[in-house]
Amino acid sequence: MTRTRVAVAVAVALVIGVLLGSGVAPAAASGLTKKAVKKLAASVVEKQAPGLSVARASTADRAATALDAQAVGGLPASALQTPVFQYRLPTTTTPTANLNYVFPGLPAGRYVVSYSASFDVSSNVTALFCQLSSDSGATRLAFSAVEGGTAYTISCSGSTALEVAAGSTLRFRAEGNGSTIRSVPSPQTPNTVTFTRVDTITSAAAVSAP
Repeated sequence: MTRTRVAVAVAVALVIGVLLGSGVAPAAASGLTKKAVKKLAASVVEKQAPGLSVARASTADRAATALDAQAVGGLPASALQTPVFQYRLPTTTTPTANLNYVFPGLPAGRYVVSYSASFDVSSNVTALFCQLSSDSGATRLAFSAVEGGTAYTISCSGSTALEVAAGSTLRFRAEGNGSTIRSVPSPQTPNTVTFTRVDTITSAAAVSAP
């Protein structure tokens, strides 16, 4: 409601109050014309306008416009975003028994994690193992095994949901069983580990289906 409309409403109320307070009977007051009421209201507005104002909500500064609100449902705007942290695994030129990677700069929080990577292996490999674990390797969080064969490039992939505690470190490890390996990403299919932030993770037990 604008200031002028508020002032008019207040003025009308004041006029009615004056009429009643002065002893004018309701019957007489009801006989006033619209023109007379407007004239009286205009006179009151002119006298009262300098002191009239519109109340300001305490949250007005946080929601200036519908398209630029700083808070929605009590949450800051940053909490409504979905940050994604994607790490590319570097290429290696020297064959080695295993490869290990960590993820600097990953904030604490809950994530859906996925990995996809390809490795060159020697001809005698029986399997390629890939896993995401705690830095010590004591807790395995995601694991995949790909059987070896005649191919010299083997790919692994996997995903899981997990919570990264403050100060903890995750490790991705790839290992060839009976073989050395090299990381061989291509520009079209880079080797990556991707962390997508989520609000909550709910664990539940699946049941057998007929």
